[in-house]
Amino acid sequence: MNKMCAPKNQRGSVLVISLIVLLVLSLIVLGLNRDVVLQEKMTAAFRESAVVFQAAEAGLSQVERELTTLRDLSRFTNNNGFYLTGNSPDNYFDESIWASNSTAEIELNYSELTVKYFVEYVGVELNDGSAETPVLSNLYGAPETGTSSAIYRIVVRSKSNNGGSEKILSSYFSAGFSS
Repeated sequence: MNKMCAPKNQRGSVLVISLIVLLVLSLIVLGLNRDVVLQEKMTAAFRESAVVFQAAEAGLSQVERELTTLRDLSRFTNNNGFYLTGNSPDNYFDESIWASNSTAEIELNYSELTVKYFVEYVGVELNDGSAETPVLSNLYGAPETGTSSAIYRIVVRSKSNNGGSEKILSSYFSAGFSS
């Protein structure tokens, strides 16, 4: 019978080299995994920022539609989001403005984000060429002669529920009074 005998001078060097190679490969994989996690976090933050911006734009559009239905300025009581000229909050980056009844909230059907706004009546544009305030003409097409348009400043704030992203949009809007 032939017995296979291990050589007496083997000391396990192949095993040690294999373990070192395995350790190096494991460290490379861990480093790459950290980069993947970082990329995933950046992508999630970018997506959240885009969703918050889209919610703010949707809120702005909704407020503009609401303003086109106004028949007079009776809703502008200098609280609850509607202000007469010069009475709106000055620093809309101040958190306390958005936490109080200085603003109104918009409910968007597809979003659970917090969207708040306030509107300031700026003045009237008389479409005969004269104006009480500087003329802002963002009307589509030529306005009818002899009509007037109210000019509003709208500030909308959208904030993610976890507070990670916030967008504030400010816009001027001109709308004719409904009759």
